[in-house]
Amino acid sequence: MALSTIFELNFPGAGETYPWLKFAGDPGISMMISVLLGLLFLGQNALFPNVNLLKSSVLLDRSATAMGAGATLLLVVAAGGAFKQILVDSGIGKELAEILTDAPISPLLLGWCVATLLRIAVGSATVAGMTAAGIVQPLVAAGGASPELMTLAVGAGSLMCSHVNDTGFWMFKEWFGLSLRDTFRSWTVMETIVGIMGLIGVLLLDLF
Repeated sequence: MALSTIFELNFPGAGETYPWLKFAGDPGISMMISVLLGLLFLGQNALFPNVNLLKSSVLLDRSATAMGAGATLLLVVAAGGAFKQILVDSGIGKELAEILTDAPISPLLLGWCVATLLRIAVGSATVAGMTAAGIVQPLVAAGGASPELMTLAVGAGSLMCSHVNDTGFWMFKEWFGLSLRDTFRSWTVMETIVGIMGLIGVLLLDLF
């Protein structure tokens, strides 16, 4: 993917190898190639020399487990994109943007606040970020804020206040064997600090 991008930026449409390189650089094709190479080389197996993973159910079981985890992430991303598109197509996002435009505060702060509220409500940072992006898009289109800084502001807001409705909260708790209280005092505080410092950094950059 990196080689394809570099080649496309520097030599667009040049050479006979360009279509093949662009094909191989497609994200879906690149991921498929990576999976096939992983099955081939990892299946030869340094961890279990007495087991031929390519001829056993072990590799298939592990692949199925990995696909299950990946499918969950894809469903979360798809749900966030669908929710965002509903807001855009229904006009709710535009109405909210018009209301927010008249607010006497920075559009970047508004984007951060919208993402933060969605993060607290729905738990998923991905859903919060994608939905907030759909809501504040008219603000950016109207020239009220830099697209790059708005992206950073929404990203920072989507990390705020992770709690019990966030999958990452429970993963951190279980991996480190923490109590619920300790997870709030570590993971939630850390995520909140990251979100606040991100907002501060965006507002400082906006001054220049």
